[in-house]
Amino acid sequence: MQWGLFLLLVLLVGKANADENQSNVMSLDKGKENTFANIQYQIVDLDFNEIIHQSKGWKNTYSTLFDTGFSSEVYWFKQELINHTENNEWYLTLNNTRLDYVDFYLVSDNDLQHLSSGDYRPISGQLSSSPTFQFNLKSQQSAHLYIRVQSGTIVSFLPKIRSSFSYGQHSSEIKALHIFYTLILLVFIAFQIVMNHRITDRITLYYAAGIFFGFAYNLFYFGEGNLVFWPDNIAIKNRSHYIFALLCCAFFALFLQKYVRSAITMPRLHYLINVYFVFVLISIIITLFPVINLVRAVLVLFVASGIAILVTIGTIRAIKQDNYLALWLGTPLIFTVIASLVYVFTFLGLLPFTPITSKLILWSFIFDVVVISLSLMFRHYALRHERDELLIKLEKIAQLQNDIDVEVTSINQPSPSEGTIRQESNGRLGNINPHTTIVNLLAHLDTEKAFLEPGLSVENVASNIDVRPDQLSALISSELNTSFPTLINIKRLDAAANLLKDKPDKQILNVALECGFNSKSNFNRLFKEYFDTTPSLYRKLFNQKNKSNIAPKEPS
Repeated sequence: MQWGLFLLLVLLVGKANADENQSNVMSLDKGKENTFANIQYQIVDLDFNEIIHQSKGWKNTYSTLFDTGFSSEVYWFKQELINHTENNEWYLTLNNTRLDYVDFYLVSDNDLQHLSSGDYRPISGQLSSSPTFQFNLKSQQSAHLYIRVQSGTIVSFLPKIRSSFSYGQHSSEIKALHIFYTLILLVFIAFQIVMNHRITDRITLYYAAGIFFGFAYNLFYFGEGNLVFWPDNIAIKNRSHYIFALLCCAFFALFLQKYVRSAITMPRLHYLINVYFVFVLISIIITLFPVINLVRAVLVLFVASGIAILVTIGTIRAIKQDNYLALWLGTPLIFTVIASLVYVFTFLGLLPFTPITSKLILWSFIFDVVVISLSLMFRHYALRHERDELLIKLEKIAQLQNDIDVEVTSINQPSPSEGTIRQESNGRLGNINPHTTIVNLLAHLDTEKAFLEPGLSVENVASNIDVRPDQLSALISSELNTSFPTLINIKRLDAAANLLKDKPDKQILNVALECGFNSKSNFNRLFKEYFDTTPSLYRKLFNQKNKSNIAPKEPS
């Protein structure tokens, strides 16, 4: 009985070993993509002649995906192959263009086939930017495949072996995807030309640059950009996609500034974006130096996280200011950031490797182009509506100015005919008379020309009319439906427009400084935002019409 149990145990162990050995042999199939059911590997720095005699120390992944995250170790992989088909030509692909050094070796019947590839090697004449090994294996022939991989970034790939027919289909799909993306870019360019006649408008240029560098990043990271443009220039090849990613984030940050008009509506966010832009420039300089790819990858992750935070802050602040148009900008960019995180988590092994998780970032780019392009159209019409409202505000202010002399003399003696003047007896306004306070505000601004003072703050103005800064801000918002910075800029721009007309020989810079602006560039930007034309063109238009004794039409 005991001997019977012992023999049965021996048979079971022998069968298990046979099954394990059989599972380590890949039988090639002509009609499908052959994936590795179990990847055997070692972390050891040996050459090929040494590794083929290494019988111990091999580990099993029991997975089709090999993923160790960031690593600079030397990895050796081995797989036994057998060809039961009539096809003799095969292609092995590692779907990662960022592997620094890759060497393929196939040993069969005393025949050795070898290919060197990788990001730190010339790839001219090879089949793809991803390491791709073309080898021959005759029908019913077996072979041992060895792969050596060393990289300074993510060592993660899904090895696949395809027949000549299957690889031809795969290549056609890759070409079709490249053509599709190129068509998307061409349609985007055509759309910008048709919809944005003022191609010098900075918001358009920032957006176009961001989309272009985003397209370039996808082309050189996921696509065949390196193989097409600089297959033998190693210095550019292993830096280009990092540079493109950083430039994409930089231009989208500048685009964000213009889109939400942070200089006027969100000064703190405007300052943060300027600091972020400087950080991106420093990151680009570091990336150009001969540092390891891990440093470059970490910088890109920090920069991408930064733009996500800025977009989120800008979107929330804009919504609080009832600027729901910012959702058009925030939604696609946040979606892209989520897609990028999914991609990173996938190759860190935290999410399963699927066609969705590995390619979501590619489709997010198309989503960005479509949604943000549409948002620019809506933004254009929204700004036209806002300019119409601005003219109404100016008329309201002008009407109040006409009543200043009368109202100031009777601030403390309200007319009985006015009835009960609306007051706020609670909240931060206290017992302040809104109408009287606005009259005092306008009297202070216009009589003393306080708005011409550079750096004028709400605290300074509030102290001159005996109210708290928060009370003054609340009154301007409720009574004039605007903010303190916008009101001051309106007054300054109105004064600048009059000065441009009255003194045609005065330099634009002097006009800007005299009207309280701290720089010519800031003045030009604000003037163009509110009057839809530049100061010089505004003056030229007035002079031309003045010669014909026709009053110039106010910009709409």
